[in-house]
Amino acid sequence: MIGIIFTALIQSSSGVTAITIAFLSSGLLSFEASVLIILGSNIGTCITPFIFTFNIDKYALLIIVLGYILSLINKHKIKILGNIIIGLGLIFLGLGFLDYGLNYLSQNILFTNILKNTKSPFLSIIISSFVATILQSSSATIAITQSLYNNQIISIYSALGFMLGANIGTCLASYILAISSSNEAKLSIKVNIIFNIVGALAFFIFLKPFAKLLLFLENHYQLTKSITIAYSHLIFNIASTLIVFIFFKQFLYVCTKRLFQVDTNTKK
Repeated sequence: MIGIIFTALIQSSSGVTAITIAFLSSGLLSFEASVLIILGSNIGTCITPFIFTFNIDKYALLIIVLGYILSLINKHKIKILGNIIIGLGLIFLGLGFLDYGLNYLSQNILFTNILKNTKSPFLSIIISSFVATILQSSSATIAITQSLYNNQIISIYSALGFMLGANIGTCLASYILAISSSNEAKLSIKVNIIFNIVGALAFFIFLKPFAKLLLFLENHYQLTKSITIAYSHLIFNIASTLIVFIFFKQFLYVCTKRLFQVDTNTKK
């Protein structure tokens, strides 16, 4: 719950992961607690794609100005809040430019043909993982996916591939941040990477029925295409996290003692 709530507040699973790694390295968190917080952050980051569907980019400049005013106040907590609001405003402003650019590119025959011919969802996962690693943000990658699908540049299958790859990519970016951290911190990131890869592969097996379910909901409830991707991201993260949470001890045992051959019980 801490992972979910804090990620929802600061709108960054990478940020929560970085804080968790710092606490783990300093001995303020146990290994199991750090893994659970990081897993929770995967659900918390699902709120951001829903925010993008409200066309909040129209108010991006107003949000930036509000954040700047708050950052001028001498109180430390308010100043931090102001900086967070400025960051969110810049993200929304950038995504507004991105959506405008993708809308223009959707009229380009060469660009649309390249993406439409990328029919392999597996290839979409690889591309999205690379993009999310570079951007260090699954939310931004999901927003790009929403724009592409909303402009009918990619199919629902490719969009789901992009969604699955976004989670893997942001984990790889977090591991880069943890290179100078303790071995336990690196191990917690590795466990999260395994979690997202296994979850993506499991959903990949049921990709067609999952896509048909989403299309049914989209048509039946007249959902926008952006909302459809937001719901797919939410369903994927909640389902995969709940399954791992139920079998958490077994999952942790397989990851630490079988895959990486590390006994976390000996760590302080």
